[in-house]
Amino acid sequence: MDFIDRLKVLSSSARARVPHTRTEEATKTALVMPFLQALGYDVFDPLEVVPEYVADVGIKRGEKVDYAVLKENRPIILVECKAFGSKLDLSSVTQLFRYFSSSSSRFGILTDGMIYRFFADLEEPNRMDEKPFFEFDLSTITKDDAQNLKRFTKESFDSEDSIRSAENLKYTAAIKWVLTDTLKRPNPDFVRFIVDQVHGGPKTKVRIEKFTNLTKHAFQEFIDDRINDRLQSALERERDESGEVAAGTVSGDSATSPRKEKPGGGDAGPLPPPPPRFWKDGDKLHVARWSEKTGRKYIRRIPQSVLWRIARTMRNLRSQENQFKWAEILERVRDGDAAPPHYQVRTCLNWLEHVGAVTGSGRGVFRVNPAKLSDEAMDAHWQSLPTSEPG
Repeated sequence: MDFIDRLKVLSSSARARVPHTRTEEATKTALVMPFLQALGYDVFDPLEVVPEYVADVGIKRGEKVDYAVLKENRPIILVECKAFGSKLDLSSVTQLFRYFSSSSSRFGILTDGMIYRFFADLEEPNRMDEKPFFEFDLSTITKDDAQNLKRFTKESFDSEDSIRSAENLKYTAAIKWVLTDTLKRPNPDFVRFIVDQVHGGPKTKVRIEKFTNLTKHAFQEFIDDRINDRLQSALERERDESGEVAAGTVSGDSATSPRKEKPGGGDAGPLPPPPPRFWKDGDKLHVARWSEKTGRKYIRRIPQSVLWRIARTMRNLRSQENQFKWAEILERVRDGDAAPPHYQVRTCLNWLEHVGAVTGSGRGVFRVNPAKLSDEAMDAHWQSLPTSEPG
């Protein structure tokens, strides 16, 4: 089984175990130990994984970190666990920080069993950085996550190579943050640069203020245009890849929606399409829809993992009114080549609307109901789906 497949199996089992994982010890047993096993380490071999590893800190003796992963009898990764759902806050990082400085390990992991934050000593040797260089959510594992994690597997781990990769990840993430922040709040130096490129006149205070607003709008329009371009160019390709089937191939169902008659007879075209139908088959959500233009029925199949990924992404979005634009949702969901196609995101949002987890305004804006996006609520929504197409 490939590494990405092992992680997907782990992700599925972890989501099933989470509702029953209420203590730190349960988190270790049900979530963290299987994760270390997925990386290829034998959690029952004290030459590879040591639980309650003693890390004496200064004058303190007997300080213990939850797990130490060993190579050639030396710790290479320290793991500090918290109960699932705990805040991985500054106090937790401080504890791992103390352990880190007293060992030869150059990597530390802070986790609640689902969220994993990876730390290293990139800024100062033997002193753990305050911010992680990599973070991932086990419930929404992606190809990029798998690629980054593969460097920490037993068969692939190389300390120097992993440090170089950690540095690249850290600064790539920092650059993304700067670009995102500049998009929201263009700083004066950047605005002056834009003025030089497009205007060339004197950079007065009034002109800088004007171009600050223009730059923000231009950024957003640029992103929206790119999204629309990708949607248009990829629509047919995505439909082929989506597993859509025409209604004519579905036994016992009409290929088109009913048609209305003109007064006195004759065909006045198709009636408004019926609402979408939702059901499940194995680990896939099936959605039947009818084209508004042709009345033709088609079916889309969406993997359950994509549903959970989008639900968790939207649950973690934050705004004053829990209200978000379509472009914001796409930006948060996308993750390099592992981003789900746009039609999958739209179809998932349709289903989340159907179960009351989100409400669409019809203007590309969605309001989120976080309570109906919890793991427990999503499991309940999934269990309530019929196993065949409703009549």
